[in-house]
Amino acid sequence: MPLHKYLETGASTAGFEPANELMVLVPLAKFPDEFGGDNQPWPRHITVLAPAKIPAEQQLTAIGVVAEVAHANLASVIQFGESEDFSGSDAQPVAVERARLRLLHIDLLQALKNAGVDWPIGEWAGAFYNPHSSGQREIDPALTIPVWTLMVIGKYALEQGGSTKRVLDASRMQWPESQASRL
Repeated sequence: MPLHKYLETGASTAGFEPANELMVLVPLAKFPDEFGGDNQPWPRHITVLAPAKIPAEQQLTAIGVVAEVAHANLASVIQFGESEDFSGSDAQPVAVERARLRLLHIDLLQALKNAGVDWPIGEWAGAFYNPHSSGQREIDPALTIPVWTLMVIGKYALEQGGSTKRVLDASRMQWPESQASRL
């Protein structure tokens, strides 16, 4: 059961282990429940909120807020391509629906702030957020890719050094009727 369902029903989350860092992303490929060392490539994704050290006592609240924002937003389809306001060596910018992703990013930051979660933001946040995906292979600009899940990833330090990442929660957005036929 996704963690946000436990939060909604009031079920026990006693086994929840706070992460060293949390991040929020839109998956563009299948994510394993747990993955990687520091050098293992991530499955393709778009980072919505960059990794941040969130106090342990605020992490469950943050996960619940991400689920609420996901459920309140409409899913969309995106395309990758050129962007005038983007530069990145191995990054591919979102060309279609980038404004919707920017609004989702800003909505998340505001909802977290309203809930009392201290999510530190860097220089590429807020008005400077520029949705993109990084990876070795480019995504064909002719492809339309559905964006309908927000995922919370936790990063955990390993005793022998390095780290592992875990999918802590995945929440679905609503599909507008006009978009459902495009899948």
